[in-house]
Formats: sequence, C-alpha cells, structure tokens
Amino acid sequence: NLSEFAGSIEIIPLETNNDCLIGWIHRIISTDDRYYLSSAVSYDTEKLYVFDKKGKFISQIGKEGEGSEEYLGMNDFTLINDSIIKISENFNLAAYDSDGKFLFKKKQRDCPLEIYSFKGKVYGINVNKQIYDNKMFFQLNENGDNRKDFFSLSPIEAKVCDYYVRTAMLTADTSFIYFNYPFCNTIYKLDTETLESSPFYQVDFVGKNVSKSIFEKGNHYRDWDAAFQKYGSYWGIDEILDLNNYFIINAVDETYHSCFSIYSKKTRKVLSGQCIRDDIYFKGNQTKLKPRYTPHYRDGDYLLWVIKPEFILKGYHAYRKALGETKWKLFCKKYPRLVEVCEQLDEESNPVLLKIKLKEF
Repeated sequence: NLSEFAGSIEIIPLETNNDCLIGWIHRIISTDDRYYLSSAVSYDTEKLYVFDKKGKFISQIGKEGEGSEEYLGMNDFTLINDSIIKISENFNLAAYDSDGKFLFKKKQRDCPLEIYSFKGKVYGINVNKQIYDNKMFFQLNENGDNRKDFFSLSPIEAKVCDYYVRTAMLTADTSFIYFNYPFCNTIYKLDTETLESSPFYQVDFVGKNVSKSIFEKGNHYRDWDAAFQKYGSYWGIDEILDLNNYFIINAVDETYHSCFSIYSKKTRKVLSGQCIRDDIYFKGNQTKLKPRYTPHYRDGDYLLWVIKPEFILKGYHAYRKALGETKWKLFCKKYPRLVEVCEQLDEESNPVLLKIKLKEF
C-alpha cells in the first residue's frame, strides 16, 4: 500500500510543449531550484532538459550534432557541485555550465554508459574492461584527466557485465559511493580516497538467486541465454539508490517484472512489493511494477517516482465514478491540487513526478 511508505506526496506535472516532449526518463538530477532530466521519444537520441521545481520547462541543454559545441549521442550526464554539467557521449565528456553554455570537451578512452559526480570527481563505468585488466569503474578529476581505474572483476564477470550492462549501478550518501553490477546481489561501499571497496549489504532472494554456475559453464552470451531459458524463476538487483536514511533497491525477474524494496538504515527493516496500491487518494488504483517505472530517483531526502499520465487518469476517472457526485465534491475540496492537475492531463501529456517523503518504519 502507498500509505505504508509514503508520509506525504507532492504531485509535479512536467510541462508539455513541442520543445520538451518526453518519453522514458533515463536520469533525473535535482538541485535546489531545478530538475535536470534526460529522455528520448521513441528511437530518438536522448536529450537533456531543464525544468523548475514546479514542472515548468526552462530549456534544453546543448544540441545533438557533430559540431565542436554539440554532443553526438548522449549516454548519460551528471552535475558537479550543481554548476557544471558533464555529458558522456561517444569517446568524449562534454562540459556545460548550469544554464547550458558550452565549456569544453575531453577525449576519453571509452564511452562510459553511466557517470556519477561525487565530491568534485567523476566516476564512470568502463565499457571495454578487457583493455583495463577487467577493471569495472574509473575515477576522473573535475577537468576530466588524471584517470584511475579500479574494482577488478574476473574475466567471466567482465564479460557478463559487458553483455548484461546496466546503467544504475552507482549511488552515494554524504560519505561513500555504493555500487553493484549485473547478477551480483551484493551492494559494495567504496572509499573514494583509497578506491578500496567492501560489501555493504547482501540481498538474498531465497531460492531465486542466480547461480554463478550459469556463467562458469559457458563462455559466451548465447550459452548464458540458453541456460537462463532452462533456469526457471530468478531475481537480480537492477537499480540502487541511496536516500540518506534509506536504501532503495529495485530487482527484476525473468519475466521483466520488478520488485521495489526500501531498506531502513536505522532499523534494518525492509519493505518490499511487486505491486503498489493507492490507498490514500484514488483508492484501489494499483500498478504492477516494471523496470523504468519503479521509484528510483531522488530530490534531497525525497523519493521521486515518474508516473505515466494514463495511470493517474485511470485511477482518477474510476474513483470519481465509484464515489458519486456528492462524495466527489468532498474529495475535490480535500485534494484541490490533485484534481487540478488531473483535469489538465491527457494521455499525450509528459510524465508526472510524485515527490514522496518516506515514512519511518
């Protein structure tokens, strides 16, 4: 139930116009007054958009192209100290200021698929690990040079990570970076001064953990895919997010459904589910979770959940019909902002953000 983990919820509709048509949102980074998000519509290349905290569109950062101040295919982006935007493109890291003014480009040895800023340095995923002795991550200083590669994998693990690549493996609190990699159910803690790591949290899916024997018996992704078809039911970590007092873990199964888990660092209790049911607003409205549509972004101490407009509208119309006009008028008086947003939405609207303050449990 939504009420089990949501203490308060703010609804933020992202403005819809021809300059900011958004599909699946790949990344959201929040500052004090802005949301920076990357998204693509259909098979277009991802673009980087800026919205204010009320969801009003501000601008697009940079342009796609082959020019010296453009980026050719965006893999990911990050913000350094809320002021410098780094965009990972094909063999380059491009830098812009927070208003989109181009600063510089730095050539890279590979195309990092995920980059993450922490205390003025940039961390990324090595794409071709064989070249770097199967080291999975790298660290760059603010200027994009002085590179250090770290966290060695076995040759088989490196191949598995190359084939089953994920792009939500890095997260951090105020002290440490945490990371994970495909089909590993351990979350590691990284000391950014020494670049040494240690296990932080182990997830046990109780009889549905993926056995390493699948990868040890084969040496090619076709062997692994064939083994998975015979394997049966399994779960594996798909995305991780640190939220100060909580850890958000999204796992995925063999049918591409998700399990959403909240781990409390204070109490060490875990709250998990594969379906979230609204028992606060449009009671009875529920969604079965799938990757990309689980809550997995942050805004300070708040959890951000990207919601499709059709999901909200389905609950809105069904609940209005179920209540009847008299009770519906009372509902409108109780939740005027929610009703106002829903009346402005249609199925072609941009996604809506739910800004959730987590309950202690």
